[in-house]
Amino acid sequence: MSNEILFPIKKLPQFEDILNSIIDGFNDFSLSTKQLTIGISAKKGLNLLDKFIYIHDHQYDYFCWISFNFIEENLRDIDDIEYPYMVSVSTRGESNLKFSVLILYIISSSLNSRVIYDDAYLIQAKEPYPSSELKLFVERYIQDLYPIN
Repeated sequence: MSNEILFPIKKLPQFEDILNSIIDGFNDFSLSTKQLTIGISAKKGLNLLDKFIYIHDHQYDYFCWISFNFIEENLRDIDDIEYPYMVSVSTRGESNLKFSVLILYIISSSLNSRVIYDDAYLIQAKEPYPSSELKLFVERYIQDLYPIN
């Protein structure tokens, strides 16, 4: 069973936006990107609504995937009325969870997310919280994920 963390966004990004934000985010944390593969599911068209973006770190075998969903207005929380898309960052396993939180932080920051929905309390036992609160977790997780020898 996969674990997922969600966040709402106003505008659906392009694949290139996600690719560039991951590369920039890794560079901001002084992490190499040469071991990363970032790909998109094989379906026609460029719209991300019916696709997965897969991120794989080949050196340590970490992986996660990102998906995008349109949420009908009558199903959105009042605070999310102006945020028609929900992004899901998913993975399996504890080390992959830490990697997915790194990706979550990078993507949610670059897409100006209002809030993180971590309903399973995978990161912290707290109701929705701003993506900026992830930074402390990410800095600690990076030390676990990418030890300096």
